[in-house]
Amino acid sequence: MFEKAGGESVRTFIASGNVVFSASAGKAKAIATTVEKAIEKKHGFHCRVVLRSEAALAKAIKGNPFAKRTKDARQLHVVFFTDKPKLAFDPKDYAPDEVAVKGDVAYLYLPHLLGHSKLATLVTKMPTGTTRNWNTVQKLLELCQALRTTTEPAE
Repeated sequence: MFEKAGGESVRTFIASGNVVFSASAGKAKAIATTVEKAIEKKHGFHCRVVLRSEAALAKAIKGNPFAKRTKDARQLHVVFFTDKPKLAFDPKDYAPDEVAVKGDVAYLYLPHLLGHSKLATLVTKMPTGTTRNWNTVQKLLELCQALRTTTEPAE
């Protein structure tokens, strides 16, 4: 789908909608719109394609306020939104789980893991967002970096 829409060097990571491809910023947005329409046509429902550049992934990883708190990556999740989210609840009501919002990214620290978290359910069900576990976010950045190094012209 991404190749047909104009993406170059398309790579996927696990079967959950993680796609890495090469394109200019303007072309990437057009590709996302084309893929959204193709999904709707093929499957009969609309879903947002949430894009993040390599730089945005690196910034999200660097900006995670919970990353040093635990060595258990299963406790960390990142929600990428198309717009800055507005929390309609007080996260303190869901302790020991925590959420931190920085721009259009929400970071989740879930000491009892995702499946046991009412806070995570509220955040991950917010419209215009997509949730990835910490290992996936790191792997996507690695794939972007590898893609860049294989597609850059040799000097």
